[in-house]
Amino acid sequence: MLSFEGVPDLIVEYMAGLTQSPFIFLLLVIVMLLILGMFLESISVLIVVVPLLMPVVTELGIDPIHFGVVCSMATVIGLVTPPVGPGLYIAMVQADIRMGALFKATAKFLIAVIACLVLIAAFPSLSTWLPNLMQS
Repeated sequence: MLSFEGVPDLIVEYMAGLTQSPFIFLLLVIVMLLILGMFLESISVLIVVVPLLMPVVTELGIDPIHFGVVCSMATVIGLVTPPVGPGLYIAMVQADIRMGALFKATAKFLIAVIACLVLIAAFPSLSTWLPNLMQS
């Protein structure tokens, strides 16, 4: 429904107009994907958003592999981000614990993973060094 109404196109146009910095753009993408990942399945988010963002990514000179790693990580992190993260509900049922206790237990790990994602966004070589080795 969102795609049919053109909402992703509007979001991408707005984000592209905010900055010309690849890092700031990636941070905006991360925030958007974390929010979308809280409510939707990762593959669905990627199928809708990535094709819309690719023209902006190439215009800013962001490596497509780097962008793919950042997008994949952000949507997967969104699955376990409170308050709606679907992955948390699965863990809650499997572990037979209350949601509050699960939030407390995962908060430190969530902060660490988001910090790693920001580092990867800041330093593209962290996600592209292995594919670059394969080209040599």
